[in-house]
Amino acid sequence: MTNEIFEKELQGFDYSVFSKVKDSLLDELLQKHRQDNFGKFQKFSAGIFDERMTDEELDYVAAAGNPAIQKNPKDENKIF
Repeated sequence: MTNEIFEKELQGFDYSVFSKVKDSLLDELLQKHRQDNFGKFQKFSAGIFDERMTDEELDYVAAAGNPAIQKNPKDENKIF
């Protein structure tokens, strides 16, 4: 094997497989990422729950109904 081929193979080799700190760094980065996302979620959810719908908005919601509930033509004649 010539020196040039040997150098190219050494450059292309993934040395991170043998790293002793790789897993601990990954865990630390994931923990920071989760903390950042949790903080963003707390701010977002706090804003949602602070807002209240007006009576007019609630009327619109009630008038719109629920598209997930489909009426069965057989149920129209039933008395509840």
